[in-house]
Amino acid sequence: MVGENIHTINLGKVTLSQSQHRAVRAINMIREYVQKHKNTPSVKIDQELAHMIWARGVRRPPRKVTVELIDDGGEILVVPYSESVIEEAPPLKEDASKAIDAEETAIEDTSTVAPTGALPGEVSDSVPEPPKSQEPQDPAAEHVKTGEQDQEESPKPAKSE
Repeated sequence: MVGENIHTINLGKVTLSQSQHRAVRAINMIREYVQKHKNTPSVKIDQELAHMIWARGVRRPPRKVTVELIDDGGEILVVPYSESVIEEAPPLKEDASKAIDAEETAIEDTSTVAPTGALPGEVSDSVPEPPKSQEPQDPAAEHVKTGEQDQEESPKPAKSE
């Protein structure tokens, strides 16, 4: 039967233990759950499931885990459950495929739009140059541009005691 070896294990009681021991306790709770439900003392926990438990650290394991139990010749292997069933999309009708082709050609037509500065219908390989910045023409403002101090300023007199 499909789904008889898929279990969701509640790990909520892990939070009752000390914060430094919660991930270890979660692994032990999974092992105890499988031993109780499958009546076997030998249980192996898959490395991927262990990484999933420890992913957020020792203090914050997940509250629930959905696992799949695989009988491996006397041992039970516990692996994380993942639905690997991929549904195939139904075939498209001819009208729908024509509409998709029309949309694709419309997208391709917009990708050949002429850059700014060219006439419509022309495709220019050259890129227009950006306008040059206006530099100040005032010679008094020249020191601001170069970062130099005014030479005309006199030094400040020292304080007299």
